[in-house]
Amino acid sequence: ATGLGAFGKVSLAASPHGEDNYLLKEMGFRIARKHARKVRRIAVFMGFIIPFCLIGIAMHYLHGHVMSAGLIVAAVSCLIGLGFERWLFFAEAKHAVTLFYGESKV
Repeated sequence: ATGLGAFGKVSLAASPHGEDNYLLKEMGFRIARKHARKVRRIAVFMGFIIPFCLIGIAMHYLHGHVMSAGLIVAAVSCLIGLGFERWLFFAEAKHAVTLFYGESKV
């Protein structure tokens, strides 16, 4: 589209803004790999492992109100884990709007 061909590669000469704006704050989020691994472990542990273990224990060993409490704790743990997973999904997303602000690919 630029007609440069063999002359070179199109690059961003200057940033479109001097400060962060709404688009960068909401869609240009970056998360470090170290933190992403930690959040992913929390999501798997809280969202799947703890609830399955608590449901198994509650169904086989507990009765009455104690079983109900165990199932409620399992449900709350699952919701917390799924919340972490959902947040991580959006934090790792690559949005097309970041191309305007200097990202080389989406």
